[in-house]
Formats: sequence, C-alpha cells, structure tokens
Amino acid sequence: IIPARIGVFPSLTSLIIWAEKGDSSSTLPSELGLLSKLELLSLGSSGFIGDIPADIANLSSLRKLDVTGSFEGTIDESIFSIPSLDTMYLNLGLGLGIKGNISTIFESKMNWKSIRIEGTRIQGTISTSIGNMKSLQHFQIATSDISGSIPTEIGLCTQLSQLQIRFNPRFGGTIPFEIGNLARLEELHLYDCNFIGTIPTSVWGIPGLRYATFKGHGYQNRLSGSIPSESCTTSLIKLSVSVFSSLCKSCEFLECCQCS
Repeated sequence: IIPARIGVFPSLTSLIIWAEKGDSSSTLPSELGLLSKLELLSLGSSGFIGDIPADIANLSSLRKLDVTGSFEGTIDESIFSIPSLDTMYLNLGLGLGIKGNISTIFESKMNWKSIRIEGTRIQGTISTSIGNMKSLQHFQIATSDISGSIPTEIGLCTQLSQLQIRFNPRFGGTIPFEIGNLARLEELHLYDCNFIGTIPTSVWGIPGLRYATFKGHGYQNRLSGSIPSESCTTSLIKLSVSVFSSLCKSCEFLECCQCS
C-alpha cells in the first residue's frame, strides 16, 4: 500500500513503484500530484486497482511517464497535457481504460519525443497534427481500438527513427508515400492491421531503414507491389499475406509466407 504521506517529499525527482502479485488491493494516492519536482514516474503493476489519479497532471516537471502492468481502472487524458512530458510508455495488458480520445495526445502539445501505447482500449484516430511533432523519435500504437489510417503528415516527423502500428484491427487504409521522407527511420513495423494497396516505393529508398515488417495474421494486411533492388537498403524484411511482383535480392534476410 502506498501511503498518502508520499506527498511530503517535494524534492523527489524520480519515483519507481512496483506492486507485487499479492498487492491486489493497492491503489495510487492522489497525493502523488504534490511531487512538483518529479521528472520520472514509473508505475509497474500486477495488482494496482482503481484509476491512475488525475492529480498526476499537476506534476509540472514530469518528463517521462512509464506505466506497465494490468491496472484496473482508467487514466485521465489530462495527464497527456503536462507541458514538460515528452516521453510516455503505456503497456497496460488491456486492463486499463483511457478517458477520451487518442487525438488529445496530438493536439495537446508538440514536444513529444517518444509515444508508446500498447494494450489499451484507447480509441480515435491519428490526427494530422502529428506532423507538427518535429522532435518525435519513436511512435508506437499497438493492440488498441483506434481507427482510420496513417495521415500523410507523418512525413513531416523528420526525427522519427521507429514507427510501429500493429495489432489494431480497425486501423488500416493505404500506406502514405510520404513515409519515404523519414530519412532517419530505422524500423518500420506495420502489421496485423488492415492495410491495403501497395507499399510505396519511397519506403525502400529510406537510407537508414534496417527493419521493415508488413506481416498480417489475424487481420491480414492486403498489400501488393515490388521492392526495387537498386534502391533497397533494408537488411530485414518480413512480408506476409501480400503478393509481390519482384523481390530485392540484396536483402540480408527476407521472409515471405507467399514465397517460402
């Protein structure tokens, strides 16, 4: 049990809390919001219940929020608007709901460096405002209830090195050509969604791209096209539930369920 008196440590800059399996009755006190100098808050749980208190939105110095585990409750979207917050990792095992819409993350502020959300019931679409996030380096949304498609404005996120959109059955559409503008991109994982059409040839010209995954199992991406051998620099490609007219022979490793 986390005591309410934790709020009497105003100089605390980092706080890491883990609940053991037997702590099924543990809740998070609202007094966490009194830690005005806190920069890192990491909550790992196999037993916390109740909501993640909205008072955390008062942590004006918070830069990194890491919430993992099977929480039972909700996390209020007001937390996403903390001005200093630039790194967020939510891996919640489908146990935690999120009040509001994913669009809040994109429209609240533009200083994000890393957004990783997995195993939530979050809904909504990826807003075109993502193009204003000039510092974004990692973007991951997985196992959620988001819908829509990747906006063309993703091509404006020139610092992006990792893009993962996977296991989202209501998300898909075509892959925008503008992804080829992401010169710093090293990993591209777009799988187990409902992507259709062709993989843009611009993807294979990204100079630093090393891993690309377009597999589809339960939701079956329906993609087609070709990989031009003269421009492909990718060392690991995984393709499935897709039909390609030609394949790059220079790739170090290639896996395709249609060809293997």
